[in-house]
Amino acid sequence: MKVLVADDDTGIQNLISFVLEDEGIEVILASNGQEGVEQFKNHPDIDFIITDYMMPVMNGLEMVQEIRRNSDMVPILFVSTEGGKATTAMAKNGGANAWLVKPFDPDTLLQMVSQVAAVKASG
Repeated sequence: MKVLVADDDTGIQNLISFVLEDEGIEVILASNGQEGVEQFKNHPDIDFIITDYMMPVMNGLEMVQEIRRNSDMVPILFVSTEGGKATTAMAKNGGANAWLVKPFDPDTLLQMVSQVAAVKASG
């Protein structure tokens, strides 16, 4: 499995990378939404996307909308400190499959990735 992680916080990038790589998952990193779109285009074999909502240059929602113009198949999980109903609804309407509020523990992250990937694969 290959996962794109888009987050402007290097600490979160490192945490997510460590957790996923420990499970044998390859991780591709991006520091903002524009880099995320570029990485997605450069790596057409990406299986899953984890993105922050608030990022410079291009935010996570804009990134997801751009990716969804070309692919509705790849599962997308937002991770953000923003967790209100309006924000999560906007993200899901914009193309995200699920939302995880920061801070989160590694087990919860792995569980969400597994659940979202399984639901997207079956539907």
